[in-house]
Amino acid sequence: MNRAGPLVLPLLLFPLLWGAAALAASDLSSHPSPYLRSHANDPVKWRSPESASVEEARARNLPFLVSSGYQSCYWCYRFKQDTLMDADLAEVINGSFAPVLLDREMHTQDDRVLQAFMRDFVGIGGWPATAVVTPDGVPVMAWTFVTAPELASALETFSRAWEENPAAARRLLVPRHPDAGADARSGTGSSDLGELLQGYLEQAGRVSDARFGGFGTDSKYPFAPQLLALLDLHQLNPSDAMAAFLRHSLDSMIAGDLVDPVEGGVFRYTENRDWTGPHFEQMLYTQALVARLLFRAAMTLERPGYGDVAEGILDNMLARFAAGGGWFVSSLSATGQGGVNGEYYLAAQQDLEILLGESWRERVEIRQQAGNRLLVAPVGLVAGVTRQALVSLRRRETLERDGKLLLSWNGLALSALSHGASREPDYLQAAGLLADVIMKATGSPHPGLLAGNDAKAAPADLDTLVHASAGLFDWWQVSGDPAAISRVGQLLELSVERFFREDGWTRAPTYLFAGDDRTLSIADGQLPSPSAEWLRIAGGLKAAGIPLGPGTGKVFTLMTGHWSPGLMQSAFFHPTLVSALVTGRFLGIH
Repeated sequence: MNRAGPLVLPLLLFPLLWGAAALAASDLSSHPSPYLRSHANDPVKWRSPESASVEEARARNLPFLVSSGYQSCYWCYRFKQDTLMDADLAEVINGSFAPVLLDREMHTQDDRVLQAFMRDFVGIGGWPATAVVTPDGVPVMAWTFVTAPELASALETFSRAWEENPAAARRLLVPRHPDAGADARSGTGSSDLGELLQGYLEQAGRVSDARFGGFGTDSKYPFAPQLLALLDLHQLNPSDAMAAFLRHSLDSMIAGDLVDPVEGGVFRYTENRDWTGPHFEQMLYTQALVARLLFRAAMTLERPGYGDVAEGILDNMLARFAAGGGWFVSSLSATGQGGVNGEYYLAAQQDLEILLGESWRERVEIRQQAGNRLLVAPVGLVAGVTRQALVSLRRRETLERDGKLLLSWNGLALSALSHGASREPDYLQAAGLLADVIMKATGSPHPGLLAGNDAKAAPADLDTLVHASAGLFDWWQVSGDPAAISRVGQLLELSVERFFREDGWTRAPTYLFAGDDRTLSIADGQLPSPSAEWLRIAGGLKAAGIPLGPGTGKVFTLMTGHWSPGLMQSAFFHPTLVSALVTGRFLGIH
């Protein structure tokens, strides 16, 4: 969560036709999302975006109050406890709006639209994210974390304006900033690859942190796609300066608090520029991407120690994220059973003294203190013994998990395990088991967003098809499994059939929002761009002499020869595409 103060921006107001009867709320108690299930008994009568009452609200011209979050998010938990449980606020919401709750990991496209609106018009993104949305799908007001009185007051003001003077309210529209949301929208423009590469390197240099490594000078995210791209470019054209920056970034990341010093898992980000102050939730995709980054860096930069850290990440993933049957759950919660942020990871001082003796301070380094509770790292000659003792202390508590089995993120996990297996054969069994279940889940003509626990909950989006195929492609490179590489080709073709229109990709339909998100070059986020990963895999097939399907071949040619001029302006946010294009040119496949 971005912890700026509550922000409200009225943009566009429409008339409200009040219905006499209240809308029926969805029964969230059996929804596949643990996050939605946790709100089933809220005083706000939430419905899921898939429910029939959403269409009913639209037909009655009721505005939506849309809130997006996820189960492992501490500030989403606090928003529920501190704001949404307020009876007066619930009365305002239920009486004037159709409240809709999103799981950002399931209702992916709706959350992306909401996040884009927050960044473009409010200035920040993150979760929880809450917005007023008109019946025709236009977001008009937005908040991050907001108190119940502030939210109730803003919603009442909106309702009065909507009902009383819609014509005047329409003139309150704040024009979008001309540079807001600059990206690589679809187009027929072409550009020089050398200029694009130079633009990426220059932009990466401008936002790099020379002092602490990584990118940015505030909170620190791994920026795994950007660092992976730099590794690829360094491997193709070695650079002492680039190698030094990569080593400094990875050394700082590992020495800080991003990687849990006790069990080896990776937190989503750190609160501080120097990689201290972990944001305690752990996501499956973070484990997979950082492990893959470190395995690659161990080889490319000739630093075997990076591989050791990556193995620790995979070991923790196998121990803490495993769901049975080969699958992995989506995340580990930041919120402990007592409702404390990071409670599982923070040890009480008295427990440390009992566990390690009166000289416990000599056996640990204190990384963070919250009252009487400490995040510690084992040090000294018996660090291994201390680590095992700290693990046993932690595991007296239950670590809450989001049990959704996301096919997309499991594809990323398969990639990481495959990279690990190329270094350490012990990971072959886990990788093979996961590859088998992904093969089964993608064997249907209509793969689902979720697999294993509820494959029919939602149809697969572009990210799901691409990341599943990427995992199988990386597995094939280790195993030589012909069935896996055949499935990769099928999934690339299915991606084109489902999600490519004329000259651009779409990622998924939305339930609530209007507009066309089509673009030829989707930006990387915390996860690699699905369109750029698609290009990487298609290029890998070509390099291996494997024929591309007709749809895949056509789109591959388009993507390697054309892109919007807007791509140059935002090259830093397209590292996977830059890497795929440069690698493909180096290999002579386009």
